[in-house]
Order: sequence, then C-alpha cells, then structure tokens
Amino acid sequence: MLHLDAELPSPNRLNIVFGAALQMQREMLWFQEIKKIMPNSYVTETNTKGQTPKEIFMKSHEDLQKKGEKWMKDTANYCMLVVALIATLVFPAAFTVPGGNNQDTSIPIFLETNWFMVFFISDAVAMLFSSSSVLVFLSVLTSRYTEKDLIKTLPQRLALGLGTLLISIVAMLLAFTAVFWCFNAKHQVFRLV
Repeated sequence: MLHLDAELPSPNRLNIVFGAALQMQREMLWFQEIKKIMPNSYVTETNTKGQTPKEIFMKSHEDLQKKGEKWMKDTANYCMLVVALIATLVFPAAFTVPGGNNQDTSIPIFLETNWFMVFFISDAVAMLFSSSSVLVFLSVLTSRYTEKDLIKTLPQRLALGLGTLLISIVAMLLAFTAVFWCFNAKHQVFRLV
C-alpha cells in the first residue's frame, strides 16, 4: 500500500490544490499519514525492483518538487517587487507631510485634523508591514527547499508574507484616503448639500 501511495497521482487529484509547491506539500503530508498507519517493518521494505517507498516517492515526485520550488520562488519574487514599490512610496510620504509646514512655526498645517493622525499612523503601518514582508519573502527565496521546509515552513512563510503584503496595501490606501480628507477637512472642498 505504501509503495502504491508513493507514486505520483493523476493530474485531477493534484489540481485540487493550486500551485506546485502546495501540491507537493499535500502529497508529502498524505504519504506521511499513510506511513503512520503502516507497521514499521513495511516502511523500509523494498519492492521487486529493490526500491523503498521513500525512494519511489522521491523519484516519482522529483519533477513536482522542482516545479514547486520554481513556483514558490516566482511567487516570492513577484510579491517582493510589489512590496518594494509600496515601501518606495510610503517612505518618502512620511517626510513629505500633506499640505506642508507652516513657514513661521515649521508645524504641519494639517496637524490639528484627525485625518492627519490617520495618515501618519497608516503610513507608519504600511512602512512597517512592507519592510516585514520584504524580509519574509527574502527568507522564502533563500530557503533550502528541503522536505521539511516544503511541508511546513515555506507555506507558512508564504502565507505570512502575503498577509503582511495585504496589510501594507490596505494601510497605504488608508494613508492616501487620509491625505485626501485632510485637504477636504481644511478647505471644505466637498460641501454637504
């Protein structure tokens, strides 16, 4: 049974999960679960060709593992590009306060509005989470891609990276909206009828 489970399944069963790395993770987890219910003597038993179930699994899943590694690296690269763009946008925004400073006192003009604080906090959050996301995706790119990494560590890092990317995007959009409402609150651009 373990020798049969070590074979690569049909594409229909593989395509239940999106992404080659996550498909490989699912296959490894399934193989481990089957191995747990088998007696220990069967785990190292060889077939007629002299192969153990582990050897069959690694040989039949070799192509999927390479595709999984490539998919993970490509995903991390693309996400890191987006995160780097966000960090490039929000870093100078922290030093270029909306509306500028009062020339006499050097205090930001919109300091008294609530939206200025929303801008300041959301810009800081966007910078913090985009920097964190860069580090997480960098750890994905520099990983060894061992069996242990593919089962647990890399999918967790990818999920963490995507989560921090999402938070940084939302915080950046909130900072942009806050700047818009700073100007509206100070100058009453839009008046309610």
